[in-house]
Amino acid sequence: MKDEGKISPAQLRILMVTIILGTTVLFMPSLVATAARQDSWLSMILGVAGGYLEAAVVLALGKRFPNQSMVQYSEAILGKFLGKILGLAMILYLILFDLIIVREFGELLVLAIMPATPITVFIVLILLLAVYASTAGLEVIARTNEVFFAPTIVVILLIFILAAKDFDLGNLLPVLENGPAPVLKGTLPTLAFFGEIGLVGFLYPKINNPGQIPKATYQALAITGGIMVMDMVAVLAAFNPESASRIILPTLVMAKNIRIAQFIEHLEALVVFIWISSVFIKITVFLYAAALAANQWSGLNRQRFLNWPLAAILAPLAIYFVPNSLALAKFIEKTSFPVLYAGEIGIPLLLLIVAAIRGKREVSGHEKAQK
Repeated sequence: MKDEGKISPAQLRILMVTIILGTTVLFMPSLVATAARQDSWLSMILGVAGGYLEAAVVLALGKRFPNQSMVQYSEAILGKFLGKILGLAMILYLILFDLIIVREFGELLVLAIMPATPITVFIVLILLLAVYASTAGLEVIARTNEVFFAPTIVVILLIFILAAKDFDLGNLLPVLENGPAPVLKGTLPTLAFFGEIGLVGFLYPKINNPGQIPKATYQALAITGGIMVMDMVAVLAAFNPESASRIILPTLVMAKNIRIAQFIEHLEALVVFIWISSVFIKITVFLYAAALAANQWSGLNRQRFLNWPLAAILAPLAIYFVPNSLALAKFIEKTSFPVLYAGEIGIPLLLLIVAAIRGKREVSGHEKAQK
């Protein structure tokens, strides 16, 4: 049974905002502060710029092949054999990304909410929900996201506003004290997070107005970039560069520290709620994209069926591939980032270069009839 549902560019815009913010808002500030210290906000800006470059490449490919996904047009560009190999690499990239997100989800719930509950419970539960939602199709996922989107943005902005009374902007000085090298080093993790915008390349044929996809994509990056620069500034101002680098989830701790007149407190519960909803959408969309890519690669025409075996693969891997949160952080930094760079930046850039050299683009029905 094929999924024929399509979404609007507006739904794509807020879906990509949710996907990028899902893990970025909690995990990225600490990673960037470790390298760039008080200049972390500059690293964040460079990461957004990198996201725009990634988007430009993916959108250029989408313009050449508006009715095909990246897996499909890789065969048209590279030929069947090499295209199949690259398509398989893309599927593995999507699975790895989902694997990391699922494990992060389980780790945070164990650390922040229910430390006595086995992580297996959270991983199995979120994957069952993701399978159910992804089987319903992209349109249902996008409509579900619309329900959560506004509260998510409101809560994030509310945290920034309420925490501002404790900010010390002097923590952001001196600017470029150690030159540009730490800023560039801090940019590396941001590129992996903002590079998630490349997911548009897998969803391109599922958007009902292709002409509006570039505008929606760039707007999504502007929104997420603006929020993440504000988040980085807030984290540095609320703590200091040294503390920000040592706290695993600084945004969550910042929300936890908010107390106003013994009336407004424990706002970390709101952060956890919007984070759970955002990560659920993110896990579901990556599972959907992996099943869609596997369906197109194999030609089985059983996309909805493929959600179950993919989830069955993800569950034991997410449970056993790292023993704890420290090992997960090291895996992400040392192993997964290079793989993610290759999937997000390397593959689309390779395809665009080869397509431009070989003059490859989608052949319309009219052109086929003429041939």
